[in-house]
Amino acid sequence: MKKRKCVKRRAVNNNKNCDKQVSDISDDENQGFGNWLQSSKGVAYMKLFITVNVILMFMTLCWPRIADVMGIIASFFTE
Repeated sequence: MKKRKCVKRRAVNNNKNCDKQVSDISDDENQGFGNWLQSSKGVAYMKLFITVNVILMFMTLCWPRIADVMGIIASFFTE
């Protein structure tokens, strides 16, 4: 087994890589789904997706309680 060499580490400045903004990304890197999602059409479809997803989840989670309430209301009017 070889002996490890003692290597002195230098402090690396990573701030240069972290300061990259979305506007700095070239069109080559910003294409496809990301480019479409940033467009007005993509934002509109994302809002529609979120709205429909919220309604679907609400109905899925609350359907047993809604069915119980509808049964209580129906029994109230039929008696």
